[in-house]
Amino acid sequence: MERPELDEEANRRAAYWLLLNAKEQGFFSYGLLSQTAWEQVVESQGAIEVESSEAKQVNRDSLRSGVAETEQLQAESSAVKVLKEHYHLLDARAMLVVALRYAPDIEAEAAAGRAERGLPPLPLACYGQPAAKVARFARGNWYREIMDRLGHCAVATFEAITRERLAESLDLEGKPPSRWPRFVNSRFPEKALALAAGLGTIGRNSLLIAKKTNDSDILNLLDFQEHLIKSDSHNACIMNLPIWSSAVVIGLMLLPFDVKMEKLEDKDSPRGIAPSFFAVCSDCRLCIDACPSRALSISSIPGFERYLCIQNYSSIEGNLPDFINNSWTDQLYGCDLCLEACPYFEPDEEAHVNHGRIGGFFDAGSLANLNDEQIRVLFKGSALDQKWISPKALRRNAAIIAKKA
Repeated sequence: MERPELDEEANRRAAYWLLLNAKEQGFFSYGLLSQTAWEQVVESQGAIEVESSEAKQVNRDSLRSGVAETEQLQAESSAVKVLKEHYHLLDARAMLVVALRYAPDIEAEAAAGRAERGLPPLPLACYGQPAAKVARFARGNWYREIMDRLGHCAVATFEAITRERLAESLDLEGKPPSRWPRFVNSRFPEKALALAAGLGTIGRNSLLIAKKTNDSDILNLLDFQEHLIKSDSHNACIMNLPIWSSAVVIGLMLLPFDVKMEKLEDKDSPRGIAPSFFAVCSDCRLCIDACPSRALSISSIPGFERYLCIQNYSSIEGNLPDFINNSWTDQLYGCDLCLEACPYFEPDEEAHVNHGRIGGFFDAGSLANLNDEQIRVLFKGSALDQKWISPKALRRNAAIIAKKA
């Protein structure tokens, strides 16, 4: 005879170990979504950049021609299927969502270390020369760092599940940690999923302001009565004080088991469908005032216009619109002016990253004279080593900086 209550308890114990290991890996915020919950978020928000620009235009033309709203809703609700097929997610159940707080700056890797890996030295900025700036979130490869830490979290959780003999109840045969899919910069609506998992709120700059997860959050989320995490009353009081930071990057990991509990799945108000905006912003508009291209504005939802954002253009080749060119200062890649203006921009002084340590400032003139292949090799393994970041765009950005200096 099947004992569903035993399976539910096994799921809960597995989820507990997962969250405890997320804490051990140093994630700033972390939370769980049941399969039903994250699929609801994806269906309501849609997948990111799944359609081609041509397909989007066809859809817009169809809507103008009077295609029934039900057909459009059906197309939108297929986002889960699209993502599952794109990423081959045959065993996807619950989802772990994490936010990792990055360091305020990163010292560039020494030339000797790069030479050992067959990479050229970085053309770092010299005093008196025009410097091309990399946004703080890309000075180390925090995206790969998240992937590594999620991998360690999966291994430790699997070991705990095996040790407690939960694997049979969870039906994990043939589903080792290497088959727990992990994502950063993905086609999932990551910010919406982070909100749904209770990681924080969205600020007026449209970015996640994460709330640090503490031990009581883990126990409350999983409705544990026994306090498996020991802490004295003084530390418990300190931990319950909210700590916020917008200096975070988001990661996801899909799990081979589900977590079906009332605290994760409120049928009356599915988490993530009505996201939380400006919970800590009040009437602050520092990020809005800091944006030189006026990509942000006051509104009831985050007033962000991508076509006005400098960061949007920093990775795209071609001529810049005049209003962007006039707003450009020293950005080689990314723009974090709105982040740095935020009172909650609190990077982690002690954070470390093992990959892609390129630092923040390069000699603009040197970069402007490199060809595409040289730029690719220069930034191999870094946060700038992404298929959507055009070497031509980086060279153009460096040339703009050198010319304006």
